[in-house]
Amino acid sequence: MTTLVATDVTYFSQGDENVFFGWLKNIPCVDDVRGVGRDLRIEVAGQNVADSDLRELVALFARYEINSKQLAAFESTANSHWFRDKNSYWYQSVFGG
Repeated sequence: MTTLVATDVTYFSQGDENVFFGWLKNIPCVDDVRGVGRDLRIEVAGQNVADSDLRELVALFARYEINSKQLAAFESTANSHWFRDKNSYWYQSVFGG
């Protein structure tokens, strides 16, 4: 189990918040989401998540400006060819300095 933390997520409307939680709960590797103070704790099953799940997490974190550096923990030999692509929109936020 890996725990990701989203702090002070900004929602621009109730609908935006509904979309966020709906998106998050529809990612198969996400086991649980719970609020702890200002944080959302996102429980992800295992270290080796499916490429499609990782792409969804990357997109969700980018859209809601959640610290993406924690997604680097999901890099593996199987996904590094696309996940570490320096031309990708997420590269700097996940692996950059």
